Amino acid sequence: MTTTPRELRIIAQAASATSGENPYTKLLYDGMSGLPVRIIPYTRHAIATQAPDVIHIHWPEFLVRWDAGRVAMIADVLKEFSLLRLAKARGARIVWTAHDLGAHDRPEAGRLYRWFLARFNRMIDLVISLSPSALESVQARFPELAKTPARVILHSHYIGYYPAAAPVAPAAPLATGRALTFMTFGQLRRYKNVDGLMRAFGERAAGERLIIAGEIRGTQAFREEIHALAETPGVELIERRIEDDAVAGLHALADVVVLPYDLGTALHSGAAILALSLNTPVVVRDTPTMRDLQAVVGLEWLGVFEGEPAAALAVAVELAAKPRAATPDLSRMDPTLLAHQTLDAYAAATNRAAV
Repeated sequence: MTTTPRELRIIAQAASATSGENPYTKLLYDGMSGLPVRIIPYTRHAIATQAPDVIHIHWPEFLVRWDAGRVAMIADVLKEFSLLRLAKARGARIVWTAHDLGAHDRPEAGRLYRWFLARFNRMIDLVISLSPSALESVQARFPELAKTPARVILHSHYIGYYPAAAPVAPAAPLATGRALTFMTFGQLRRYKNVDGLMRAFGERAAGERLIIAGEIRGTQAFREEIHALAETPGVELIERRIEDDAVAGLHALADVVVLPYDLGTALHSGAAILALSLNTPVVVRDTPTMRDLQAVVGLEWLGVFEGEPAAALAVAVELAAKPRAATPDLSRMDPTLLAHQTLDAYAAATNRAAV
């Protein structure tokens, strides 16, 4: 295999991030700095004019305005497919990082959405999965991808991205009477089951604390429900997008982050990896992909639960009492390492030399 005569041109979805947004993709592409690759933000104009080698898509459902009315939906679908077909005809490869099994907690577009996904899947040249179990789930959910080339490249950690929290005194032993503090962090959406967590917390009457931090996304009825549950003694609702300079400080307040998401389309949790990156243990639903993450970070850092949020809180109490090192070992999730692995995957997809 010969060396590349020029840099790879990658049109990348969500190539940047602003304060308060998940920086996963930004960290991935920033990790390619200094390598023979040019990252171009995903736009329709870029696809039409930039002659990319690779178009890297993370969330295909975000390419279409599903809640903008049927005419806009159809127009978006036709524009996207026309441009992607044109790019493929010119030699571009389409790479999909399979974060989820589909859109969750978004307006349902019925047959048009299913039509869109089926045809998008047929255009994919390479699937990147964030864990071995997730790849199995994706191939089971979309049999048409079973023979599509695939690679497993872990989700990156966030160490060093967020400004350090102001120094705080070490947490006192729970025996002194300090309230055990749970937290759930990130956008408050129905599928994340934050309402169930708040109800379960209210039934404990254990003198504990629950911090709910994030912007509410959903219907007015859901917003009112969260506001009502926030009146529960011990619950503190921080209802806003959390800016980057406040993220570490909030996590420093928590003994355990609890993420009782419903079973559904979500395969991974950036909020779980964020907590681990900030040295906070986390409890998540027991799924194959979360078991994969647990195998990376250890039982003392990630606990899993089955059933209702009450079980998640019980696991969180046990997890808080476990001895652990000051930090989890996230070396396998280093963004620069994963960026090199991703660039190697691009090279394989385009039959170019690895770099």
